[in-house]
Amino acid sequence: MPDASELPQQWITAWVHVRSLVVTELDGWPLVHTRSRTRESELICCDPGPEVFTGLIRHVAGDPRAMLTVIAEDVEPYAALDLPPGARVDRDDETLMTAKLSPSTATHDSEFTSRWDITGNSVTLRLEAGGTVAAEGTIGVLDEDAVFDAIETSPQFQRRGLGRCVV
Repeated sequence: MPDASELPQQWITAWVHVRSLVVTELDGWPLVHTRSRTRESELICCDPGPEVFTGLIRHVAGDPRAMLTVIAEDVEPYAALDLPPGARVDRDDETLMTAKLSPSTATHDSEFTSRWDITGNSVTLRLEAGGTVAAEGTIGVLDEDAVFDAIETSPQFQRRGLGRCVV
């Protein structure tokens, strides 16, 4: 497994590959042009420190289609800062994790049907119940790295092991 300081860059490289995104640079940090329904761009920095973070936040303040993401062991110093109006702080429930891949025995009830979609650099699995998406997630592989992306279980189906089954 790579050194912890290399992981964020490996993740960014593989994530961008999986989604076929474009990356430029802003103030020395990767600016990912996400083109998603929730944002146009995401500026990603790795534990820049509160002072640098404060300088970076100006790039997204007032722009509802831009987001600043901080990857850090401890995000509390950043969460404690007063942000300027319109600065987007979103989804603080996400975590960058690493693990060695191994076969899984996770299964789902027969109530759910599996639908696989292969598109470009990625494969998406959706578990559906009666036409409703219960859980879904995407994986892409770049060289020796696999990136799991947007793993999500719908609220009414949570706590049933479906996320683990998707992974």
